[in-house]
Amino acid sequence: MTAVRRAGNLGAAEVTDEEGGEFMTGDSGQGGFKVQDRRIFSEEGELRASHPEKASKTVEKSKAETDARESRPPGAGEASGEAAIDFSGFVLSLATTGMVHLGAIPDPVTGKIQENLPGARQMIEILSVLRDKTRGNLSAEEERLLDGLIYEMQMSVMRQSNSIKL
Repeated sequence: MTAVRRAGNLGAAEVTDEEGGEFMTGDSGQGGFKVQDRRIFSEEGELRASHPEKASKTVEKSKAETDARESRPPGAGEASGEAAIDFSGFVLSLATTGMVHLGAIPDPVTGKIQENLPGARQMIEILSVLRDKTRGNLSAEEERLLDGLIYEMQMSVMRQSNSIKL
């Protein structure tokens, strides 16, 4: 790779190769700037001989990262026994939070059943906004799931707030 050294604003340039050999020198010897390729790898992806210590550190680091990634069991980072989350799982997790607020299931942290109707209404609103923003982009199954959860939660809020007796 070559490096270019320019002298002055419009002065001549000095071009050098990787080893610092000079190809062309201009007529001006004033101060300027020098551009030098310091990449560890060549354009072909080969390690450059001019940076063996940096290259070996980079290779060691990438090898360590690869080893760490390969030594992890499949699904590491996910909760044990659970698959990766998808849209339906996300919606169900929001609905579960709503059910905790409704007092239909115990709070997973405290283990107590507590009713929080404003929190339940907020979860219904969140699910409704999600439905509105994803309209036309969901499968029929995902739409049914979302509509059904919103409806069930709305009915539960009405029952518990004594708006209607069912």
